[in-house]
Amino acid sequence: MKDSNILHSEVRKTFETLIESGVFTEVRILNTKQGTLSGYYNDVDKLIEHIQRYDRQYNIYITMNALSDGIEARGKNHLKSYAKNTTSDKEIRCRRWILIDLDPERPAGISSTEQELKLSEELGRKIQGYLTDCGFPEPVTALSGNGFYLLYPVELPNTPEMTSLAKGFLGALDSRFSTEQVKVDTTTYNAARITKLYGTVSCKGDSTEERPHRRSKILYAPKKRVPAAIELLQQIAAQCVEKGNKKKTVNRNEKREPARSISGSRMEFDLRLWLESQEIPVAREKQVENGMCYVLESCPWNQEHSKDNGAYVIQFDDGGIAAGCHHDSCKEENWETLWRMLEGEKPMPSAKKAKTENLPSAEKESPVDVLLRLIEEQGHIPFRSTEGEAFIQIPNKGGFVNYPLKSEYYQMWLRNLYYQTYNRGGRNDMIQAVMETLVAKAHCQGKEYPVYNRFAFHEGRLYYNLANEDSAVLCIDESGTKCCNEPPVRLITRKTLRPQPMPQKGNRLGN
Repeated sequence: MKDSNILHSEVRKTFETLIESGVFTEVRILNTKQGTLSGYYNDVDKLIEHIQRYDRQYNIYITMNALSDGIEARGKNHLKSYAKNTTSDKEIRCRRWILIDLDPERPAGISSTEQELKLSEELGRKIQGYLTDCGFPEPVTALSGNGFYLLYPVELPNTPEMTSLAKGFLGALDSRFSTEQVKVDTTTYNAARITKLYGTVSCKGDSTEERPHRRSKILYAPKKRVPAAIELLQQIAAQCVEKGNKKKTVNRNEKREPARSISGSRMEFDLRLWLESQEIPVAREKQVENGMCYVLESCPWNQEHSKDNGAYVIQFDDGGIAAGCHHDSCKEENWETLWRMLEGEKPMPSAKKAKTENLPSAEKESPVDVLLRLIEEQGHIPFRSTEGEAFIQIPNKGGFVNYPLKSEYYQMWLRNLYYQTYNRGGRNDMIQAVMETLVAKAHCQGKEYPVYNRFAFHEGRLYYNLANEDSAVLCIDESGTKCCNEPPVRLITRKTLRPQPMPQKGNRLGN
């Protein structure tokens, strides 16, 4: 069968299996020369016609859950370049599938070997057998090109409770089945999750003899779609904490009594001594508002988080205790989960439960999230030029200054913001993650403007960028010269642009 015929037949099979007849799904193609391509299709013939040119060049995905009515108007049965809006979690009407992605461990950005793919399928079949024994219906099985997929049919509302349930379900499977060679991907729980458009080629890195590009495909689809009962999902998800505790505490040889110190006539819990008794190394201590923060050398919940001292425990002056880790995968962890992991059902020592609003924001969020929030709070607005370059608009002394997002100046500004927030230098990967997110926002959410360096003509007026410390822009027309705080054009301040003085009466610009 010719390659194009395989594409046609497999894509049709994907739609017949995963998407309700006549219903729209989003098709998304990432990292193309035209940015993100996105379209909403219920016409399979048009879909195949439009994606053929991109097959074997880019990875092509679809949403797998039911979309809210009306969002197909963003691109009805056609692809849009530099897509500003793609499907978000709140735009999912209901959940129809839960995806279990068995991903072989390998360096990022490359295809898997045949052996890695085989191990992925073997673990997937093992999980499928276990869930079948638990009463689950038959799943759709598929090859992504690099890993093995199980797609279980469900009929669930799109609510925070169902998101937590999906997350717990995947977490329990990860705790029970993940190996050093193959992991259960625990990030596929969100409602707007995209999956491979089966039938298209997965093309990570270069296609080599050892690590070739492969065409994704559905291996098996049950004749009848039988949704898994919510009780079955809850049954598996309930095992997450218990299994996770066994896994995380496997290196603990013994339990010690919580350390306490005597103050007056009552016993007070000494957090520092307790950490020592549990052999949890403290990297440093720092005073925070109404308490003391102990930054840990490694994360007690996930030993892989040991490079950036992202985990912490805080004892507040009123006796409350809080704990957490900056990594997204640990965002559900807290003092209670830490105590239960190490001390089981023993009564918790803190008489008052610390409120999360007492925590400094930098202790609750990941560093990347903190920087992005601060950037937004300070009024920095990403946008893009008509040529596709990303820029950032920054308030300055009543006006605005515009910089290329990837400029040396803005990168230094981010590093300074990180230092002011955490009192330590920011890692390159964190700064880069912030920059890449802002660039994505500029292309996907930001407005598009024609941009100029020193000056621009607009509606009969000349706008001139002095590029001085006040970010002054002059508006010049027949009536004279005046400062303009919010010019209707975007004038960019680049490193090579020399500042100019404010012109005085009788002088010419540049003198």
